Amino acid sequence: LFRSGGSASLPCSLSSTHPGDRPRLVLWFREEEPARPIYTVDLRDRSFSEARHWSDDSTMEGRAFFQGATGRLILERLRAKDRGVYRCRVDFKVQPTTISRIELTVNTPPEKPVITSSRGAEVGRRLGPYRLGQTLLVRCSVLGGQPSPAVTWWRENQVVDSSFQVEDVGAGGRVTNLLTLVPLAREDLGSILTCQASNSNLSLPVSTSVTLDLILPPTEVVILGAEEPLSAGKPHSLECRARGARPPPRLTWYLGQTEVTASQ
Repeated sequence: LFRSGGSASLPCSLSSTHPGDRPRLVLWFREEEPARPIYTVDLRDRSFSEARHWSDDSTMEGRAFFQGATGRLILERLRAKDRGVYRCRVDFKVQPTTISRIELTVNTPPEKPVITSSRGAEVGRRLGPYRLGQTLLVRCSVLGGQPSPAVTWWRENQVVDSSFQVEDVGAGGRVTNLLTLVPLAREDLGSILTCQASNSNLSLPVSTSVTLDLILPPTEVVILGAEEPLSAGKPHSLECRARGARPPPRLTWYLGQTEVTASQ
């Protein structure tokens, strides 16, 4: 398994079982086009340093070269389309032709995860606001990646959901993970939820994070000043305080069932 954009080294044995024997011709093929070589090394009456090299530029695009000392074909600037099965054919002076078969797998990182709400709208940096006791349903979708990525949900530094589903197979496929949190509580406010996609140790995971926002009712409402005795005809100040609400609540005074306004 090699990383997209990196280099691959494909081995080919140049050893003969006959003493003094040596290779005369080295040909590389892809099994998709078995009749047409993609790279050749002509060693007939030549040493490795004098060998004639030919590359199919329509396939290799100048990204391939052969190391005679190691018998390896080096492919540079790997792309997803380079994956496949390669064959190395070696013609010797004495020994019969040998063929080596090598499968090349190219790791392609997935695209950046996209987070959507239960209504299908893409979520930016803030998720919500939700109310206490609600059920949070949020989906993460990831396109691409070869091999297919694992898509996981993280809360701070802890994995909270690793149950992803592969909807489409292949380099252009889609993998999703539906996160459910129920019921939402006060301690969920400000939680950072991260969707992460990873398909190999050869490439860094890609991720998208959102911050959970909640609407919180007051935890306490108190009236200050009512503990002192009140006298008829004398002004008195009462203060209403609410704690624990988000956003700040609207405070309203009532006298019995009648709302008290500032002009009364």
